[in-house]
Amino acid sequence: MRGVRVLATVPVLALIVAAPLVEGPQGAGARGPCATEFGDGITGRPGSLDLGPDGAWWFTQQVDDQVGRLDPASGKASEIDVPPGTQPHYIRRGPGGGLWFTGLGDTIGRIDPGRGRIELFREGISDGAQLHVVLVGPDGNLWFSEQVGGRLGRLDLRSKRVTEFSERLPEGNRMHGIAVTPDGNLWTALQGSDRIARFNLASERFDRFVRFSRGSGPHDLVVAPGPVIYSSNQDNSTIGEYDLRTGRVREYATSLDPPTTRDLDPGEKLAHLVIGPDRALWIATFTANRLLRFDLETKEIEEITCGISPGSGTLGVAVGPGGRLWFTEPLGRRIARLDPE
Repeated sequence: MRGVRVLATVPVLALIVAAPLVEGPQGAGARGPCATEFGDGITGRPGSLDLGPDGAWWFTQQVDDQVGRLDPASGKASEIDVPPGTQPHYIRRGPGGGLWFTGLGDTIGRIDPGRGRIELFREGISDGAQLHVVLVGPDGNLWFSEQVGGRLGRLDLRSKRVTEFSERLPEGNRMHGIAVTPDGNLWTALQGSDRIARFNLASERFDRFVRFSRGSGPHDLVVAPGPVIYSSNQDNSTIGEYDLRTGRVREYATSLDPPTTRDLDPGEKLAHLVIGPDRALWIATFTANRLLRFDLETKEIEEITCGISPGSGTLGVAVGPGGRLWFTEPLGRRIARLDPE
């Protein structure tokens, strides 16, 4: 079928020990959607995106020191400059109708979508921390990862005070993804240590570590029903799976080879991921120029390329109104919507 590649694999095996099983890509006979691309008004390279309270898509443009807004009705975008060196990286909607983003320049930003106003916060963030993922925790505060600093940070939204946590974390852990589990705790991806770690909000301590295979490099995290934590294992191009009930760890191979470039540099690598309304995991692949769809039940993997212009890349992914998947194309300077076939 046009724009869809389904990958074959071996039968799924169970593993109940800490060392993960790497399983081959799977699949047989599936139908796939096609992308519609929007580039009017986008001059920079979109990275992360999220839906704002105004119904528009807001996105970061790290290389260009900009944030952008795409009106899905008109398909037209506008861009807002931020101070040089901010490097907006990851964006998420927060309380009070604002959107929050991290900047690699040791900055957290808040966007007021109604007025297009941006407020920046730097006090309390360690120099050279290189902030990556940001989200609102169960406690109502903002939590963010520091990849170079290897720390978890909290911005108290009432006091605007930043606290950083690193006790018990291995050095050089390259913390990246963060996810919230149903028990109200945070899990972080320690890409440089091939682990994910639980941060207990009640005790404010890291109290549990789960190891994937050596050289796997868990990058982004998402929680699926079960609950099960999934990770885009960037360093060995596998999909990581950790069942919180059974403690079982698995990895599923994809068609991508292990990347040869660093985290922030362009290359074929697993990047952001999201759970879709179709009970599937959707993963961006940067310069591999496709999306991966991982069926949570059958473990089948499909490759979606239909409608994605050559050389565009895929990076940020999010679910929008009607369950439609939206994603960024940083090299093509576009944002795209995945439409049913």
